[in-house]
Amino acid sequence: MKNLTPKITDNNGQFLIGNKGKPKGAVNKTTKQLKEFIVSFLNDKAFEIPLIWDSLTDKDKLIVFIQLSKLVLPKANEDAPELIEERERVKNEPTLTFPIIDMNDWK
Repeated sequence: MKNLTPKITDNNGQFLIGNKGKPKGAVNKTTKQLKEFIVSFLNDKAFEIPLIWDSLTDKDKLIVFIQLSKLVLPKANEDAPELIEERERVKNEPTLTFPIIDMNDWK
């Protein structure tokens, strides 16, 4: 039987000319499975968090809060257009300067 799958690599394993590989934004199968496992685990154990919370020190509570928020909040992208615009706006704003007054001159 003849293989009808198009050849995407040469004999050395490199992509053929014109093939850029995995498309941008494509989800890795293993990563997808791992994320699904973690979500399932957290859903099953979520009721335990309030029970454990009271036994934590303030430092541990902060660590847990930060780690859990990483699961919910999107990562800040330094190159996000709105951040670049905000940096430029702030950089171009006039700044207030105050004269330095020598308190020894006051009598």
